[in-house]
Amino acid sequence: MYILNRVTLIGRLKKMPDVYWINAQESIATFTLLTPIPGSQIEQQHQVLVEDPLQVEYTISCLVEGNLVFVEGELEQVGSGTTPSQTSWILISKTFGGLHPISSHVHNFEK
Repeated sequence: MYILNRVTLIGRLKKMPDVYWINAQESIATFTLLTPIPGSQIEQQHQVLVEDPLQVEYTISCLVEGNLVFVEGELEQVGSGTTPSQTSWILISKTFGGLHPISSHVHNFEK
C-alpha cells in the first residue's frame, strides 16, 4: 500500500520569513501562509518550514510580506500524540517540495 503525503497551496505571505542558522553553513526558514476560508472573511494560517538550502536562499531573497505564493511540500506533525499542542507544518525538504512567488501584489480572493 502506498501513502501519499503531499500538500499544495496558494496563499498570501503573512509576514517576512524568519531565518534560523543551525551553524555557519546551514539554515532553515519558516513563514506563515494565509489561505481564505470559502464564504468567510477569515483566513486559515499554515506554517511552512523550509529545510532545503537552495529553497532557504530563495525564500530569503524572493519572498516579501503580502506576496501570493505557491507552496508544495509534505505535511509534518510537530508535537506529541494528539495533544492540543500538536501543530501541522508544511515541510519543504531536500527530497520534496518547492515554492514560488506568483505575485508581489496582495490579492482579494473573493469575487
